[in-house]
Amino acid sequence: MAVEVRMPQLGESVHEGTVGKWLKVEGDPVTKYEPILEVITDKVDTEVTAADAGTLLKILVPEGTTVTVGTVLALIGQAGEVVAAAAAAAPAPARSDAGDEGRQGTSGGAAQEAAAAAAPRDGAPAARVSPVAARMAAEHGIDAGSLAGSGPGGKVKRGDVARAVAEAAVAAPGTAASGQPPRDDIGFISPRVARLAAQHGVDLRQVAGSGRDGRITARDVEDFVAAAGAAGAAPASAGASVAAPPTTPAARAAAPATPATPAAEPLATRATGSPTIVGELIELTPMRRAIADHMVRSKQTSPHVSTIHEADMAAVLAAHRALKDEYAARGDRLTVTALIVSAVARAIAAHPVVNSSWTDEGIRLHRDVNIGLAVAIPGGLIVPVIKNADEKSLVGLSRDINDLAERARSRRLVPDDVQGGTFTITNYGTLGSLFGTPVINQPQAAILGTGAIKKRVVVVEGPEGDQIAIRPMMYVALTFDHRILDGGSADPFMRTLIELLERYEA
Repeated sequence: MAVEVRMPQLGESVHEGTVGKWLKVEGDPVTKYEPILEVITDKVDTEVTAADAGTLLKILVPEGTTVTVGTVLALIGQAGEVVAAAAAAAPAPARSDAGDEGRQGTSGGAAQEAAAAAAPRDGAPAARVSPVAARMAAEHGIDAGSLAGSGPGGKVKRGDVARAVAEAAVAAPGTAASGQPPRDDIGFISPRVARLAAQHGVDLRQVAGSGRDGRITARDVEDFVAAAGAAGAAPASAGASVAAPPTTPAARAAAPATPATPAAEPLATRATGSPTIVGELIELTPMRRAIADHMVRSKQTSPHVSTIHEADMAAVLAAHRALKDEYAARGDRLTVTALIVSAVARAIAAHPVVNSSWTDEGIRLHRDVNIGLAVAIPGGLIVPVIKNADEKSLVGLSRDINDLAERARSRRLVPDDVQGGTFTITNYGTLGSLFGTPVINQPQAAILGTGAIKKRVVVVEGPEGDQIAIRPMMYVALTFDHRILDGGSADPFMRTLIELLERYEA
């Protein structure tokens, strides 16, 4: 009997994953625990292994498709084994980066609704309806099975339903396709969606949302605009009083110019997809898309405030020079980053509210000090976590940092390496940046950014008063959630950190 390979739960907060690359093809023999595909999540890239030995009978989810946890990805069995049709049916994707189908998975009631919409009616052939199209159709009272599908094999897609909604809106302005007034509660609208709606004169109450919890995405607005443009062109072509456009060059030259309808122009421009600026389109990788989603979600979740201080790093650099050879003799590599992390862990111990998260019930103070350290890798950033950083010696911190950074760059992190962070440090100074205002790594209270160490002329206090000196200075920026922290709690933490750096003792 065939064994199912499912999308694993790669962390408590990970609900979906993207099939990055299949390492085997159908018909290949596999051994137990042998890696058969690469999975990309918003936390980490990892490999999925075979649960049993046998032959890879069927691949159900293609590369580049995002599915929810628990989705069957493939079937493994004995060579020549016949796979039941029901078992080989492709699962509904949560999102596909390669196509325009739904960006939201279906589960529970939504899955049942999608299945019901896609089921054949009595006496009628089966209608292939995507889950997102089925959900959108149900929300607007549209019989998805009666629509002409534009997908492969006549499959009804989200754009087909959006077109039907737009046609109903054109036919009866002010009324939704279900015959009910447009919805008043349109939920959260991002600036980009609002901009698109204003540009094309779209009433967002008419637009079906395909995002999480019915949220309207920019793609939904674009589909609605394109569908409305097509719907608006149909009556004009069918009217008896409207002449067909000339088809020959001579006829076009002799025909009088027909002014375009002002309202139709932006719709037609969007419907044809004509770009206003010619350039190269870089396809989004799953990692870049996940980073984008996280950054937008963080800005929408937390009111961000940044406070910037500067530290004299002479003591830290002196400690590094004094210790690095000793560490090298033991086979360890001591970095300035390890010294900074050590100081941050001690500062957090003195100001525990920085090591917290917002909840509706109150501010949750975390017992463990788990410091995430942003590591640049090809295609983006990943944040492995140093667990219990406040309990580790400088030697332990140094080994953890080097190990996590090396495995992050070689893509050998495991899910536990990126889970449980309570505070994050991003060291953009390694790339020459002086200071920045980093975005909070949700659901944490704050993130610390460290800039490049540069020698600058500063005024210092000496035994004979103020003196001008050249010192290695570093800007340190703390971006914090203003619901949790404010100047009265964030700046004291920063003062403690600066003191620890400027008077560093290993």
